[in-house]
Amino acid sequence: MGINKAARIVINHCVKNFIGTIVFGWNKGQKNEIDNGHKKNSEFVPIPTARLKERIAQLCDEYGIIFIETPRKLYKYGFIFRW
Repeated sequence: MGINKAARIVINHCVKNFIGTIVFGWNKGQKNEIDNGHKKNSEFVPIPTARLKERIAQLCDEYGIIFIETPRKLYKYGFIFRW
């Protein structure tokens, strides 16, 4: 599945279900911090998350959906956005 199709699926879901905000957890260089051992790291297939994030943000602007980018580590500690 391509970046555009994946982003479109997210946006279509939001529009269909009246979701007005997307919170995107983002850790730049996430793959570099993972230590699964030499064999597992060589098998790791990176997802072009930066491109996906940019495309979702672009479509959010077009559809009037709020896009919030936050470090993923906040979710690790139970951080929740309340509106």
